Formats: sequence, structure tokens, C-alpha cells
Amino acid sequence: MRDMTEDALFGSFPVLLAGDVLLYRASSLAGYLVCIKTGSLFSHAEVAVSGDRAVAARLSGTDIYRVDMSGYLWCVRRPWKAIDATEALRAVADDLGKPYPLSDFFYFFDPWLKHRYILRFCSVIVAHFLRAGGVCLFNPAQDLNLVTPDDLWKTPSLVTIWKR
Repeated sequence: MRDMTEDALFGSFPVLLAGDVLLYRASSLAGYLVCIKTGSLFSHAEVAVSGDRAVAARLSGTDIYRVDMSGYLWCVRRPWKAIDATEALRAVADDLGKPYPLSDFFYFFDPWLKHRYILRFCSVIVAHFLRAGGVCLFNPAQDLNLVTPDDLWKTPSLVTIWKR
């Protein structure tokens, strides 16, 4: 839970809308390794589905979780237009409730394999959710299975509405 001191320093946290992207800084060795592998400042991404819930691929599995408001949440980016949340959820429904396969996490770091074969990474789930909801994050021909948290930070299809 955030305290008043943080609000004074960083501004009031916005009410999250479906499609808001939450970007997190590394909080563990695994997070730092993800930052190094992807060349990103961010190690994790989630996408809001309602005020305090987000679709997330966490080590505990891919599902809808309560938003993590820890100090590692670095910024929130919002699509320029409202998304179709029903279609967005339908696009990731098959992944929800599934365990996060740790073997896939280790394959991600294998220098001979492209991580495109691992579909439950956080930024990939976010990208599929947003595209199905009607947000064109990048060139429509771009393979969403290669999206990193840094791509979600840099895309002009999202505007930063809050950052630490």
C-alpha cells in the first residue's frame, strides 16, 4: 500500500483503465537478467483489466492478479483510445490459470534459441491483449512474440500517465 509521502513525491496514482500498461523495474536476480537479455530498463510488464486487477505472467503463473503497487512499479502507460476489453481478454483466455513453466524461463536465456517460442512472457501477453483490444502498438506485421517491456516503454501508441 502506498503512503501519503509517496503520493507527495510522485503524484497521485491514477485510476487504472482496461489496457493500461504497468512497467516494473527489476526486483530480483531474475529481473536483472531479463533487463540484461532484453536491453531494457524494465524487467516486467502487466496490463490492467480493471481498477486494481491486471493480466500478468508471473512466476506463480499467468492469470489475473491484484496490481502490485510495490516500489518496483515504475510507470503506467495508457493507450490513446479505449480498448475492447472483452476481445482483449478473449485473446489471452487460453493462457489464464496456467502455471509459468520455469523451463521456458531458462530457455529464454539460451543464446541459441529465439525466445519467440515461449508465449507466456509478460510483455508478450500484454502485446496480444492490447492488439486484440484494438490497439496497434507497432507495425501490424510485427511478431508480438518478440515484444519486450522496453518496446512497451518506447511505443508512441501509449502515453505515460504516471511514473515514479
